[in-house]
Parts: sequence; C-alpha cells; structure tokens
Amino acid sequence: MFFKENIYCSPVRGRIVSNGEPLSGLIIERRILGVGLHDSKHQDQTKTDGQGNFSFPIVKNRTLFQPSLFASATLIDQRIRLIHNGHTVLLWDYTKSDFESSTDANSSGSIISLNCDLAHIHEPKIPGALPFVKCNSK
Repeated sequence: MFFKENIYCSPVRGRIVSNGEPLSGLIIERRILGVGLHDSKHQDQTKTDGQGNFSFPIVKNRTLFQPSLFASATLIDQRIRLIHNGHTVLLWDYTKSDFESSTDANSSGSIISLNCDLAHIHEPKIPGALPFVKCNSK
C-alpha cells in the first residue's frame, strides 16, 4: 500500500518584540482548520522565550488517500494569535489549498518565519475582527 503524507502546516519560527525589545512569556496559539484532521481542527500553544522567540512543529499525517479525494476543494485555514492580558492579536492568517510541503512557507524555505513588532498593532475596520500585527518575513 502507498501512503500519502499530508502537510497541514509547515514548521513555524517567530519573534515578538515591542519597539525592538523582546517580549518574553507571551502565549502564542496556533489553530488549524481543514479537511482530514481529527475533528477537522488542530490547536496548540507555546510561550515566547527570553529573547521573544517562539516555534511550532510541522503538522502532518499519513493516509492511504489524500483527505480531499472526495471533496470539491481543499482548504486549510491557519491562524497564529497572541494572547496577553485578556487581549488577542492576530499574527498570521493563511488559507492553504493543498497538502504539499512548504506551500504556506515564505522566502526562508520550508519554515513559516515571522518577525512581529507589537508597537504597530492595527485596529480592524470590520466590526468583530481581531486587532492584527503585520509581521515581517525573515
């Protein structure tokens, strides 16, 4: 039998600062919603270290068939958020349309790499939407 490896989210590496100063102990949450994941979702959390760095491992599985084989389209919604003092700030929001490696990653190769400065939080113009930070790719 042949198994297919399905990549739901590439590994993530990031850094949180405010005006260039690293922020430690912040909770970073990743949520993934998509076809084929157990209960159609995956969620994990981590904290920033003393230098403001955080990371998440790759999310993948192996199946006999591609999960979207019988679906009309594959959509995998990835969100990375900062949770601090009762406030939530969106750091990353991406919708992936396949199970291939690195199609969600940026110029650093197979890793989603984020550099976020909380001194530049943007308030959304849409009611009910989360405040967000435009994180730069490394």
